[in-house]
Amino acid sequence: MQYIAFMHKEDDDYVAVVPDLGFTSSYGETFAKAVEMIKEAAELYCEDLKTLPKASTLEELLQRDDLDLEPNAIPQLIDVKIS
Repeated sequence: MQYIAFMHKEDDDYVAVVPDLGFTSSYGETFAKAVEMIKEAAELYCEDLKTLPKASTLEELLQRDDLDLEPNAIPQLIDVKIS
């Protein structure tokens, strides 16, 4: 399943959050490391779920009232693999 993570630079790290997965978040020293870490965090979040949450489109996410994005946030598609 593919979900959208929002990535932004915060101090010396990159922070990532996936709104569709309970606002699961993670970080990394580089953009690539943050993507790797958010994928791992998302997979751990989904591991015990009976059904995966529906993945929202970017347009749907941007219309959410509970989404408070950093001004420099970049949407990044992540592939969440559940075994």
